[in-house]
Amino acid sequence: MQLNLLNISYTYEGAASPTLDCVSVTFPQGWTGIIGDNGCGKSTLARVATGLIAPDEGSVAPTLFAAYCPQDTSIVPAELSDLATDWGSEALQIRDALGIEDAWLWDYERLSGGQKKRVQIACALWQRPDVLVLDEPTNHVDGETRKAIVEVMRQYQGIGIVISHDVALVDATCARCVIFERRHISGRNITAISTYDGGYTQAHELMTSRLRGDEESIRAARQEVTRLRSAQAQRHQAMQSAYARKRNGWKIDRKDHSALDHHKWIE
Repeated sequence: MQLNLLNISYTYEGAASPTLDCVSVTFPQGWTGIIGDNGCGKSTLARVATGLIAPDEGSVAPTLFAAYCPQDTSIVPAELSDLATDWGSEALQIRDALGIEDAWLWDYERLSGGQKKRVQIACALWQRPDVLVLDEPTNHVDGETRKAIVEVMRQYQGIGIVISHDVALVDATCARCVIFERRHISGRNITAISTYDGGYTQAHELMTSRLRGDEESIRAARQEVTRLRSAQAQRHQAMQSAYARKRNGWKIDRKDHSALDHHKWIE
């Protein structure tokens, strides 16, 4: 099972340029970390993946049931009351895994940030989604909550997408990372995404190695262009000199192969 996003473009109303521009990415089973600077389009990509927003262009396939757990803990999950009244074994296992007390589900507004985040994730898991997105799940949470989040992420068997700046979290849970990068292509700066194996640390090392290789290739290409231009200039100068000597009645020594070579270009 995997989720394929092909040639996705999306522009917010009133924006001067697209947030996503012809982006393609595949999310396989297991956890994928989405990494990048604030405002680069991470959440937009995840929302397109879960069907919360429709792309202007491109396709998302196949159609899978998805749940999105937002970064903002003030957002009350729509499934909260359903989870609170579900005493089935699966619902109880989810509550236990996240350390959720029964009373929390009836008094959401009074919960701490960490408690709210656990309830949000519980409601997302309770829906049994094929695709689960967690948007910055460990922001401003205590150590106990963070530990519980890591554990339920490891237990999840579907397609998981986590947006996070938490290096330790991504290293502990993700088998691959999708990284947003700014690139200069065809005279303009665009946001591109690349997929790397491993958690944050490994993916960052692979990206750094690739960028270093790209820099070396660019440097070598520039050196080759400089060499070719220099050779062209030298040849042009030699041709000009040969032409001037011919006009002055200069005769070529048949043993002077270099001069003969230049002479044939001005015959």
